[in-house]
Amino acid sequence: MHHIPIGSLVEVVYSHWFGEGACEKVHARLWVLQHSRDCDGTPLYILGRDKDYSICRTFGYLIGGFSEDSLNPIKITPELIEGEGALGWDCDD
Repeated sequence: MHHIPIGSLVEVVYSHWFGEGACEKVHARLWVLQHSRDCDGTPLYILGRDKDYSICRTFGYLIGGFSEDSLNPIKITPELIEGEGALGWDCDD
């Protein structure tokens, strides 16, 4: 059972190793756009930059395979919508 609804804003931290030294480290707030499952039936989440699934699909920005415990739902407030509390770089990162 999926506990985070489609349309939720979530915070996620992940990394990708592309090989030969290329990699990325990502800390993002993205929208839950789709629910899926792995081969064992474990709930997984597909995320995107825009709330509109068709926009993310058209422009190729859908990222999937996130387990529920890797996602932190974010409460949407008027302040958040205006950019208050937006993610930024810490000196340690």
